[in-house]
Amino acid sequence: MRDAIVKMHTGGLSVTELTKVQKRIHHPPKVAAYPAAIAGYKKWIGRKKVKWFKPSRTNWSSGGLEVIVNPELGLEWATKGQPPVRHLIKLYFKKEAPKKLMVDASLTLMQTALAPKTGTEVSFVDVQRGALWSFSGVKKSLMPLVHGEAAGFATAWSHL
Repeated sequence: MRDAIVKMHTGGLSVTELTKVQKRIHHPPKVAAYPAAIAGYKKWIGRKKVKWFKPSRTNWSSGGLEVIVNPELGLEWATKGQPPVRHLIKLYFKKEAPKKLMVDASLTLMQTALAPKTGTEVSFVDVQRGALWSFSGVKKSLMPLVHGEAAGFATAWSHL
């Protein structure tokens, strides 16, 4: 699904192309998840006139762990007569709704690692529910949590 969404945007194709992809999927968990994901993505994209750009990616490191920060989509669109805004978008596909803290931490990491270099907004799309979250301000209080998670993961990994 992730690849199909990227291909749809890079090729300038209609969102209806996602339905064609669904017909080629035979893995039972994916077959079960696709209808909600397609409906959610169609809901989110709505009537937006989006323009693709190649999303930036970078490495972020902390506590001995290096993380690739790689949003899947680079989309630009205008809202209500405003000038177009470029968004770096991370897609979320899980059936369960994301927790607000996880979304905020993800957006904060993306903002810290990418936005100052690119002049874009960072966003997060919950594909199943068709919901968009955008970074709404510096959440410096979350960076210690992000650094702590990185250090904890690096420590656990080194003991495997």
